[in-house]
Amino acid sequence: WPSAMRSTFSAADDLLRGEGRPAPLRQHYGGMAPPGKFIFRPRTSRVNWRLLHSLDLDRVIREGDVDMIQAHMENICFSRFSTEDLETTSDESIIKVVALAQLCMEFLMATCAESQHLIQGLTERVRIQAAQLKVASATSRRERPRRTPERTA
Repeated sequence: WPSAMRSTFSAADDLLRGEGRPAPLRQHYGGMAPPGKFIFRPRTSRVNWRLLHSLDLDRVIREGDVDMIQAHMENICFSRFSTEDLETTSDESIIKVVALAQLCMEFLMATCAESQHLIQGLTERVRIQAAQLKVASATSRRERPRRTPERTA
């Protein structure tokens, strides 16, 4: 959860600076995606089946272990599945992959919803503080004595 929140805060900073979509969604491989377009990374690695076999999904669900979900996310997200995987892997393992993918998506949906809520709250606070600053600045200008230019003889 903490690593997800760090990325949320940097995304909030980008949005508050008016940069539209958060940088992690715009940038991949040092390049820029056109605004509003997401660039998917290529699937180049192999599935780490040993890592998946060691995962106890029942425990993860029971304990709400999102750190374990995050630890397995990259293995699922950026691996390329092939017909060879289907031929050499049991149905039980494939079901486990789908269940893990579902948990990953549920976690990401919850994180996105929380991020949206956080960003809306922060944006509202910035608007309120900007309005308060504007009022304070206007009040300060009115209360400041005006200087008359000194005349030189």
